[in-house]
Amino acid sequence: ELVIRPASTSYAALGIFDSIKPFRARLKEILEPTCSTIQHWDNTVEMLSKREEIIGCLNKIFTEFKDYQKPFLLHPIWKTLGKSPIIDKGNAYDIFVWSDFAICRTFIDCASRERDVGKVTRLYRSTLRLARILYELTQTDKVNIHNIYTQMAFNLQTDKEFALNGKMTRRFMNHPRRYNPIMKLSSITNVIMNGGHKELSPERRFDQSLYYTAQELFKDDA
Repeated sequence: ELVIRPASTSYAALGIFDSIKPFRARLKEILEPTCSTIQHWDNTVEMLSKREEIIGCLNKIFTEFKDYQKPFLLHPIWKTLGKSPIIDKGNAYDIFVWSDFAICRTFIDCASRERDVGKVTRLYRSTLRLARILYELTQTDKVNIHNIYTQMAFNLQTDKEFALNGKMTRRFMNHPRRYNPIMKLSSITNVIMNGGHKELSPERRFDQSLYYTAQELFKDDA
């Protein structure tokens, strides 16, 4: 599961605008016909009525400017033996790099597949926030991120933006190294050093796997 916090989506939105800022006029041309007609961005009924238009605008932006995406998020993965917490010794770890466009594509695509929900979900909320940030930046080159995220809560908790399970991320991470990570278990000793293994917290999923699998690797550092 990949958990995304509000700070991540806001940074992604700002990074996207920074990359395509030279094309501000085109960006405004795409967004303005839809966004300029919105009276209240925090109104559920109005936002649900704008779903197809807003998603359509973002799809057009992401298609036209896909060559301007930048690396944004490092996503470590690890492979266990079946459903046990024991890490595979041969193909243990790897890391995927999400671009700012890709991390936003996840919630846009998921929101576009929602049907007859009758409410603003976390994924659609992220889509709306992204559209509003980009639109406001095309108008004045300034945006109040805090106000947008506070006003557009839609009665959902605000500490977490959304979470993506493996089914949602599979299409974006469809690579042989997802199934056969390139780093071996022993390589962790080049990452966790100077007694750092003593700070592992077994209640955390990855820490738990390391705690039960790799303790023998740190015997000389006890």
